[in-house]
Amino acid sequence: MKKKWIILLVIGVILLLGILGFLAYNTVSKLQQKSKLTMEMNEIATIIASNEYTEESINKRLDSRVTKGDYGKVENAAKSYLKDVIQLNLELIDLIKDDRIGNMLTVENYEEDGPEFTNTKTYLDTTIQRLEEMKKDYAEYMSEEKIMSYIEKENVDEDYQELYKTVMGESQYEEITASLNELIDVLNKSNDIIDFLKENAGSWIIQDDMIVFSTNELIDEYNNLVNELAA
Repeated sequence: MKKKWIILLVIGVILLLGILGFLAYNTVSKLQQKSKLTMEMNEIATIIASNEYTEESINKRLDSRVTKGDYGKVENAAKSYLKDVIQLNLELIDLIKDDRIGNMLTVENYEEDGPEFTNTKTYLDTTIQRLEEMKKDYAEYMSEEKIMSYIEKENVDEDYQELYKTVMGESQYEEITASLNELIDVLNKSNDIIDFLKENAGSWIIQDDMIVFSTNELIDEYNNLVNELAA
């Protein structure tokens, strides 16, 4: 009888050690997964902040997965969201890098497209309209409802939803909107200058690589518009 108790005790100890070992392994595994996820998302955030990426390179990173289980679901939600937003970012970057933004108010453009400025006006109107649309797009993607919709599809419990919130960080909507508004303001003021030149088509010429107006009043008005743009 005593031997049976010893055997049962040994079996109980083995089972207990097995359970404790499993729990310890499970805890360590979760910590490793969380660490991998945090490191991965921090690296991606650094890449995005640098703006030094191509669509191919960033999508390759966003299509990869370094975690599994529920942490993998959090990673999938975060990267799926970022992939969608990145497409909007890439379009904005291409738009900002367009040489036409910096060349509109040059003597070269005045000579080439003036005095009607058909191409310049079309570009300005189209670009301003697209930027206004982008503001709405960013407003949607930066909303908490939209951000959380990606993790809600993964069917994870509240702890992992909170982890997703931590991984995603705070919305940058206000900063993005301010930048877009600033760019739209620049383009609108550029549009005012082009409209002024178009309306006074017969009162200015290009001479010695400079714009020359027929009256001092027009010179003052033009300079005021340029100063407003520079302010």
